[in-house]
Amino acid sequence: MAGTIINTHLLGLTSENRINAIVIDDTFYGKLRSKCVELLANVHDHAGKGSKFKKGFRMLTLGWTNGNTFIPLIFSLLSSEDKKNRYCEMKDGLDKRSIAYKHRTQAITKAPAVMLEMLRTVVKSGIQAKHVLFDS
Repeated sequence: MAGTIINTHLLGLTSENRINAIVIDDTFYGKLRSKCVELLANVHDHAGKGSKFKKGFRMLTLGWTNGNTFIPLIFSLLSSEDKKNRYCEMKDGLDKRSIAYKHRTQAITKAPAVMLEMLRTVVKSGIQAKHVLFDS
């Protein structure tokens, strides 16, 4: 859906001189009062005051921009890959072929691997961009 909007409506509105880019960012998604949320983890909030570890997830978001418009394309909630930093584990008995299982295993994968998987998905969808922007 987003790819159709970008390719049919937005690309025609921008000049050839404007740079289209994919932007990737991770943001702290807090669940500070929760106790038993599946894969809830102690994650580092690098943007908050004091840069502390807090209960929640890291939300990895990938979006498209032409410098004026931003369209979010894909996101993934990331837990900690280290078991000792997780408060609750994944439910047992999930069918390994299901989307639910795939999302949960992706949540405990390292962020660079998830980012590359997300980029492959965007490239396959035909969204055009010349650059990829992300912070460290």
